[in-house]
Order: sequence, then structure tokens, then C-alpha cells
Amino acid sequence: MTLRAVLPPVVRPRATHHVGWVAAEGLLFEEAPLGEAELRRRVLAHWTPGAVVLRVSEGLVLLPPRAIMVRCEAIGALPLTRLGAVLASAPLTLHELEALDPPAGSLVLVKHGVAIAVALDAQALVDPAEWLDLGALEPTRPDAVAAAPASPPALAPVVPTRARLLGAGEQAPNELAEVVAALERAREAPEATDAGPGVAQRLGASLGRLWSRLLRRDKVAAVDPDRPPRRPGRLARWGQALRGRVVRWLGLAGLGALIGRRQARYIGRMMEMFEKGSLDEALRHAIPLSAHRPPSALQMDPLRLPRPRRDLRVSSAGQGPTMGVALQDALYDQLRQMYRVAFNRLKFQERIPEAAFVLAELLDEPERAVELCEEAGLLTLAAEIAEARELPPGLVVRQWFLAGDRPRAVRLARRGGAFADAVVRLERTDPAAADALRLLWADAMAEAGDFPTAVDVVWPVEAARSLARAWMDRAVAVGGATAARMLARKAALVPEAFADVCGQALALLEDERPEAEPARRAFVEALEAGPATRETATLARPALRAWVRDRAAHGRVPQRRELERLLALADDGALRADVRRLGLGPAGAAAPERPAVVRLEALGGGALEPRDAALTADGRLLVALGEAGTRLVTLDGRAVAHFEAPADRLVMADGGDRALAVASRGGLTRVTRVDVAGRQVRPWGELASTTWAPTYDGSLWFVANGDAVEALDALADGPTSLWRVGELGGTVAYLSRSERRLSFLVEDPAALDRPGDDSPWALWTYGLPDPRLKTRAPVRFDVGAEVGLALGLAPEGVAVGLRTADEASELVLRPHGAHVPPTPSALPPREGAIHLRAAFSQRWMAVPRMSVAPLSADVHVYDRMDGALAVRVELIGCAPVAVRLQDRLMTLVDDRGRVAVVDLDRGELWRHVRL
Repeated sequence: MTLRAVLPPVVRPRATHHVGWVAAEGLLFEEAPLGEAELRRRVLAHWTPGAVVLRVSEGLVLLPPRAIMVRCEAIGALPLTRLGAVLASAPLTLHELEALDPPAGSLVLVKHGVAIAVALDAQALVDPAEWLDLGALEPTRPDAVAAAPASPPALAPVVPTRARLLGAGEQAPNELAEVVAALERAREAPEATDAGPGVAQRLGASLGRLWSRLLRRDKVAAVDPDRPPRRPGRLARWGQALRGRVVRWLGLAGLGALIGRRQARYIGRMMEMFEKGSLDEALRHAIPLSAHRPPSALQMDPLRLPRPRRDLRVSSAGQGPTMGVALQDALYDQLRQMYRVAFNRLKFQERIPEAAFVLAELLDEPERAVELCEEAGLLTLAAEIAEARELPPGLVVRQWFLAGDRPRAVRLARRGGAFADAVVRLERTDPAAADALRLLWADAMAEAGDFPTAVDVVWPVEAARSLARAWMDRAVAVGGATAARMLARKAALVPEAFADVCGQALALLEDERPEAEPARRAFVEALEAGPATRETATLARPALRAWVRDRAAHGRVPQRRELERLLALADDGALRADVRRLGLGPAGAAAPERPAVVRLEALGGGALEPRDAALTADGRLLVALGEAGTRLVTLDGRAVAHFEAPADRLVMADGGDRALAVASRGGLTRVTRVDVAGRQVRPWGELASTTWAPTYDGSLWFVANGDAVEALDALADGPTSLWRVGELGGTVAYLSRSERRLSFLVEDPAALDRPGDDSPWALWTYGLPDPRLKTRAPVRFDVGAEVGLALGLAPEGVAVGLRTADEASELVLRPHGAHVPPTPSALPPREGAIHLRAAFSQRWMAVPRMSVAPLSADVHVYDRMDGALAVRVELIGCAPVAVRLQDRLMTLVDDRGRVAVVDLDRGELWRHVRL
């Protein structure tokens, strides 16, 4: 008998480390790059009372008494988050964690791309106190004294300014010496301080106001993180150059030193206020410090003086008063110490709003300010600080929810996709509030038509299981892949309803129509990914037969891993033997040769004039008929429903069960909401827009108007903006979005007249669901004397343009970041061709064009995986009106009243509907 060693599974997770802000339940300090001394120093720097330190083979693990929010890129250690009963250094998925199967209480690390489990042994406990060398200290025995009455923390003792800023025998830098001299002059002549602004101060303030107007400083643009940085205009660049010369001239004339002395006097007066205990006035004059930038970088315009605040409100990120001069390390540390002492005193006096102001505004510690306000019961103030300082969206939603403003919390959660993060944060402190937010989250998802997500969200709340079952039925009624996935989940979660589920599932699996294949595939995938129960095993047997049949019909070999999982779920020995005896090679037709050609001739047009068409979730066609409304038809042309919703274009929801009917009304756009599954319409309103995204998630719709882009609330009674970014430096020509990305292409013809600009196009990309600017870059579609034209934009930020030289045309892709898509095949020449807007899906790109004399058109569909021309649709005697890509299908509306559906995988005309 041969013995085999059983090796542990090798798990290579997709994500190797955490990014952004996470709730860390531990920190791993690796010894290899640091060394023991630095390792201990970092652990002590993050140690708090109640923390535990354990030694593992990789270094030291610090376990704080409670989870802390950390920014992974700045913590200097590996944040560890809790996944069930283990701590992990990376966001592992459920399947990855199950494959690794680590023991409870262990640590999961990702080393060289492979996940490993490390045991956390209580015997490896380390006492950080042993690292401290106290041998040089001589203990003293204090005399017994009576208990002193409680008193507020004392402020820092008054030490002569020069002695405080300069050590004995230390030579001051030039800037610091100037500050010291000005402070001492202010002590010797206090009456000059109160006599009103002097010549230097008036000169500095006047010049500051003059240059501010000259450079057209926009405070909103400076503080709004959603507003991208703009290239300075011609006047601004001229003003900056002139400013530099004036500053140099002031330095040569000695006026720079005069302004510097006035700035130093301001700092001196502010420090005197703190030392004398005049906290209210001192806080109004205080200069904010940054916790992340080096002190040498804290500078301000040399022609402006710091000015006191009007009140002690926490400003938005980047909007607060800024540094008047550059600070050296000694003065920077002294100011931080003063602010710390002031904070302790304010906290002792229970002046929590002022203490929170010191933390958030002066010390740049807004998280601690939020925590302080929450502990004191000032929940609204805590929420205001969190939102003003742009803390993680989940934290902002949590604070507003605790403050009782639930509509605002839900609105912010929808805008930033922060429901999940907020629920996790609430579960740690208030499980009842977390369940309430879960219900609001699920309701928002159901209202947006995302019933599967609504079921997943609300299912942990046992009291709301009846609501979840109702949403399951709504999802099944939608049809298509959504219904198929929900049938599989319902079979596993609601065994008492298995009789109904079984009948619906068998009807789906026995439907051999090609259009039902995506739904059958979705059912099999959901069944395979779900739990193994008696009900799912019963359905796995017919599902396996249908799956093998579909794979063979499409000329595909079933993947062995999927086949084995389905066989294990079915747990049927006879079926296993039958499947293994089958020849599972390609039984269908071979893959079509590329490019496949589909021809549509002008004969046999329809009676109506469709403007746009899209496939719905249940495999039907929703057709926009202009002022005649919107009609739902089957793939053989039979009318199912008619909606009084005028539409020139359709904006389809990702779920395929609802749409926005968009009709032009002069300079305005009329929008009507269409619930396809519920057969209902609701007028939404009119808005001014120049372009919009062709899809939406059922909740937010991105539109553009001129030089601004905004997210509109599609669930509100009328167009309501939840997010906006404007002044983009041109007109938004193309706008596209996906689940994770928002992209738009901005055109500014005047850019060619500016020095250094060689393109009128700029590509912007934002991350979703929380809109944050990712990239901004110019885009060029032309080279030298050749002509460039933009044709469209993919959601992930790839712009397609046309470069024309002589009579030849060539498609040009301009990617964002480091992603370089394959170059598409060259377009064949076409005399007098007019190129229309390109359409995109995850895999395909369609470029339509037409010629007027004689009237003809074609649509070139490219495979984005390799850039090859896959399908060419030729329209003879007719012209395309609208082209849309959905999964593997393309819907094409022509001017003869016909809707054609082309199967891009097979390269053939799938359906041809006359209206």
C-alpha cells in the first residue's frame, strides 16, 4: 500500500492586502524589513492601555482593545480585519476562506501571493514593559500630602520665548531667529500691538486681497474633493508669473522682511493668548496644523497675513485657515503641545464643542473629534464633523443615523454606496440600529429593482423574513437571469415553498429556446454556489442535464471543475456514471469565421417608426416610438403592453426590469419612469441636459449639462441632484458608466489656442459607487496634419476616436491609466461615410456609419478582447437609427421600422421584428 502525503490547499487570493480605510482588529509589524529595535519602537507607538502583543514567526502582532479605523497606506503595518473566527491581512472572499479552512483563532497572511494560516498562541504573549530600560532612573519617595481638589490641567509654564524656541548655545535658523526677534519686540512694546494695524499689516492685507482677485481664487473648488483640479487660465498664469516677480522685488527692497515680521507678530500674539489662558480668543487666532504633512511644507502666500476666525466651526477639508509662514520643527512641536494642553483643559471643563474643534481643526484629528462628541452625546455635531472633514462614507452614514436624521443617512449611503460599511460599524455598538439600517438599505435596493440584493441584505433579520420572501417573488416575476438566480436561492432558503420552486425551475430547464440559455446558465451557477440541501440536490439533477446540453449546443466543452461540483451536489451515482460515459467534446457547430456578415435590405419595413430598442430581463423588447409612447413586444413582434411614455431614447436599468423614457422638448429633456415588470409609468419631470449615461443602476442616473456632471436620484418624485461636479473646462461630449466606474469626455476647442495644449479633448474617470476622481488626462485622436474625431466612450474610461488621413480611416483607442486595449482592425474605406456614435459592452464595441448617396450603412462590431472584427452588419437601402449592446446580443433599429437582434457569439441574425 502506498502512502501519500496530504498537502494543504494552495489558495491564491485575488486581493493580497487591504487598501484605503479599514476597521483593523490588529496590526502585524513584520520583523524582516525593520529589525528588532525598530519593530519594538513601532509597536510602542501604537500601543494603548488594554492592548495585547503576541510574537509570531513573521514579527509582532498588536491586538488593541477594540477595532480602530486606519488608513492602510499610512499605518506602517499590515492591518488585520476579522473574517469570522480568524484575523486576515487581506479581504479574502468566502470561497477563498473556505478553501483555506484555517483553524479558529488563527491569523491568515498572504505571502508571495499565497494565503497561509498562522497560529496565534497565548504562550507567545509579549510584555512591552520589558522593553523599557528604567535603570538610569532614581526613584524618590514623595512626602504624604492631602488629596488635592480636582482642578483643570495646567497650561504650559511661561518660559522666555527665546529659551523655549532655542536651546542653550543653539544657533537659530534665519527664519526662526526672525520670528524670535519679532516676538521679543512684541513683548517690549505691547502698546503697539493694540494700536491698530500698522503700515506693514495694511500693506500685506491689501496686496493679499489684490492678488487673490487677480488669481481668481475659488474657495469652493479648493475644498470640494469632487471638483477636479483645473488648468489655470491665461490670466491666472500671467498673474502667477507677475506675483513671483513682485515677491522677489519685495525681498530686494526689504519689504518681505517687514511682512514676515507682521506674520511673526501674529503668531506671537496667538501664543501669548494660549499662555495667559484666553482660550476663546486664542482658538479664533489659532493656526491649523497638519498631521500628515511635514512642518516645512506648511506655508502660505507671503503677501497675506493670517486672519482670525469669526466662529469656532469645523470647516470642510482643505477650507480652514492656513499657515502664514513656514514653521521649523521646534515651533511646530510647540504649537502642537499648546493645542494638546488646550484640548485637555476644554475637555475637563466639559466644553466638548470647543474641544472637538481643537481636535478636528487645529490638530487634524477629526476621527477623535467624532468619537469625543459621540461619547458626550453630541450626535449631530459628531455627524457634522464627520461629513465636513470627509471621513469614510460609512462612518458619516453611521453618525447621521445615530443622530436621528435617517433620510440624510440613507441619501448619503445611496450616493456613496456606503450601506454595507455603515451597517458593519453599527453592528459593533448598536445591533438594533444596524438592523434598522439594514431594512432601509434593503428597501432602497428593492425600490431600485435590485431584489436579489434586497433579499441578501434583509435575510439576517429574522423578523423581516416575510418581507424577503415577498421580494423573492418579485424577483422571480421579473424573469430572465434575475428570476433564475432567485429560484435557486429560494430553493435553498425557503424549503417550505419547494413545490412551487420546483415547477418553475423545471419549466426553465426544459425550455430549449436559445434565448432562455442565459437564464438556465444563471440558474446553474446560483445553484452551484449555494448551500447543499436536499432541495438543491433534487434540482441539481435536471440542471446538470440542461447544462451539458447547452454547452454541447454552443460547441463548448464543459469545464471539469464545474462538472464535478454539479455531480457532487446532485449526489446521484447513476447520473455520474452516465455523464462520464458521454462524449463531452464539441457537439455543436464550430465557431464562426470572422468577420461574420449579416445583411439587412430595405424591403419589408414596419408601420411604426421606432427610435430605440432594448432587451428586457425577461427576453422581450422595449421599443421607444417617439411621441407614440413606449411599447413592450415579444421577439416575434406581438405587443405585450403599451406605455404612455414618449421616448426618443431609452435608459435601461442594470436589472433590465425598468427604464427611463427620454424625449426631447426643445432645449429640455422630458423623462418618464417605466416599470416594465409592474407595467406602470410615472412622469418624472423635465431637465436641461446635453448628454447622459445610456444605463443606470435603478437608483442613480448620471447626466451632463454643458460643463457639469451630476447624479440624479431616480427614485425621487422629480430630478434631484445627489452629487455634482462642474467647471470642467469644456462641454461634456460623451458620458458612460458601469458598476465601478464613471467616465466622461470633455471637449474644449479653445484649448488649441493655449500654449502647451495640443488637444481639445480631456478624459475624466471617477470611481463608483463613491464618486472620487481617479484620472484626468488629455486625449489626442490625431497625429500631425491628420484629422481626429471622437466617436464614443467605454465605461471603464477608454475613448474611441477616428483618425483620417487622405481617404483612409483608422480607429484609435485612448485608454486611461496603464491599461492598453488591443488595437482594433482597420475600417474598410467607404466614400462619404458619416460615422455615428459608438456603442460598448464589456466585451464588444460597435461602430456604425452610413452614406447618403446611395443610402447604405454598416455596423462594425469588434471583439474588445483581441481587437478583431467579429461581425459586420450591412444595411442596404436603409440606415441605422440606434445601436445597443447587451451581453452577447446587439439590437439595431433602422429607419424602416424594424428592430434586428444579432447574436454576436454566433455571428448571425437572431431575431427580426417589424413594428
